[in-house]
Amino acid sequence: MLTTDGTNTSDKVDVPAFTVLTGTVAVTGVGINPATASIKVGDTTKLTATVAPDNATNKTVTYKSSNEAIATVAPDGTVKAVAVGTANITATAVDGGSTASCAVTVVAAG
Repeated sequence: MLTTDGTNTSDKVDVPAFTVLTGTVAVTGVGINPATASIKVGDTTKLTATVAPDNATNKTVTYKSSNEAIATVAPDGTVKAVAVGTANITATAVDGGSTASCAVTVVAAG
């Protein structure tokens, strides 16, 4: 389409739609608090994983116990003491696989 206002002429151009890409920020590390815990059989404690940097795009972590016969861990980081012994609870970043561990010692109740 060509338009003229007397002194200036302009052509209208149809520009195809485009998508603006947003950058992702990769996880560079994971921390866990506390780093060690001592709990009695039957009790629970809560672990908190932190992801670095603060502006990482995907801050999701998963938790895993090295010995579920001693201590189990829920997806929210709640550790339950099952039997006397030791287990490591590891938090792993879904993005990048960085890890941090908490050494859990389970002692007899009572």
